[in-house]
Amino acid sequence: MSLLNRPSDGIYPVLIAIFQLLLSRKNLAKEQLLKLCAPPEACSQDHANNTLNTWTSMGLFDVKPDGTVTIHPDILGSERKPENLRRITRRLVLDPKNNADLWAKEDSRSADFTLALSWFLAQDAWTTELGGWSQAEALSLYQMPSGKSVFQNDTRWTGFKDWASYLGFGCTPRFSQGITPDPTEAIRDVLHSVFGKQKILPAKDFIRQLGIELPVLDGGDYRSQVEGLLLSRKDQHSWKSLPEGHLSTSLTRALIRLHEEGVLRYNLKADKKDHVILTGRGSRQIRNDVSEFSYHP
Repeated sequence: MSLLNRPSDGIYPVLIAIFQLLLSRKNLAKEQLLKLCAPPEACSQDHANNTLNTWTSMGLFDVKPDGTVTIHPDILGSERKPENLRRITRRLVLDPKNNADLWAKEDSRSADFTLALSWFLAQDAWTTELGGWSQAEALSLYQMPSGKSVFQNDTRWTGFKDWASYLGFGCTPRFSQGITPDPTEAIRDVLHSVFGKQKILPAKDFIRQLGIELPVLDGGDYRSQVEGLLLSRKDQHSWKSLPEGHLSTSLTRALIRLHEEGVLRYNLKADKKDHVILTGRGSRQIRNDVSEFSYHP
């Protein structure tokens, strides 16, 4: 099972439909659930069945021995709302149990997506807009050492675009078929967990905690695994390693957006012991004195 293999393992619109049905019905026989999601007289039930199987394996649904389908008991009752599905699925997608081996070719669960996302968010957000499979494949092969690849085929590239957008890690510019790195929505969803009961965090503590909540971001475990392999060169298509304390352009873009909205504010102090640096176009420093972040829900 692989999250990006859409024909065999499902798509997110069907996931939304299944979740909504189980919220309203609590439990359904598998046969009835599939009929409601994909009436056999109108369409094939393959996508519905494959999506159910995938997300049962990922820990969102539970299929009892008698064939009854429910939301998995590990999903708290307080979370069981339509607006929380994206947050729940993102947590499961990034869960270590679904990412045992980022380089697995078979039965990778969500590891193929996590690998691709970690690579994608390491790109220059100010200049990167990947319009199709051939462009993404060429760039990833150029940056990866021999024998390593980010995407297995064009089918999985389409799956990546869908899931990256849905889970809040990428956006499609207007009038464009491409996708550009932008984790704003994903970060917005976890700010309450990052800050907990606090309203202000030192900058480096904030970035560290953010990397724990979303380990595909700067300093996160998955991101570090992938960046540890990327080849750093000096031409325009290369991945560029950043100095200590400099934030990636994708994270910088998201923090600027949230700052402008007023949800998250980066604060400046004379004491720069704990400061981080926001990175703009051409690795230019936008702010080199961000010493703390405050949360304004």
